[in-house]
Amino acid sequence: MSRWAETFSAHAIHGTLDKMKGFINVEPKEVDEQLASELSRILKVINLIKDLLATIDPELVPSSLLSNINSQLKHQNCLQQLSSYSQNGALNHLQAANDHIDRSVFPILPQLIALKGDKLQVRTD
Repeated sequence: MSRWAETFSAHAIHGTLDKMKGFINVEPKEVDEQLASELSRILKVINLIKDLLATIDPELVPSSLLSNINSQLKHQNCLQQLSSYSQNGALNHLQAANDHIDRSVFPILPQLIALKGDKLQVRTD
């Protein structure tokens, strides 16, 4: 395995995404349409990033890009909000996390999307 693939495989972003998923996989006391919508949106974001990571060539992903995305996911307005949601089930924590994702994560994702393997043919010769 190349050093880039090793760095990619060992990157903290994978654990952060798993933590996020764990925080939202709690059984809420009451589920209304708004709570379900916020939860669904966060799960879609997590799955989108996981799917992108699964389909890109690890040797083409700068670790700084992964670190930048991971830093935004671990930000107190995202990961900490999801942790708080898992403890008290309050809708406002999910809303804060989704708002942070809109402001800080989505602007970075096009860089990752551009590296998606099935859209890019890399010549090795």
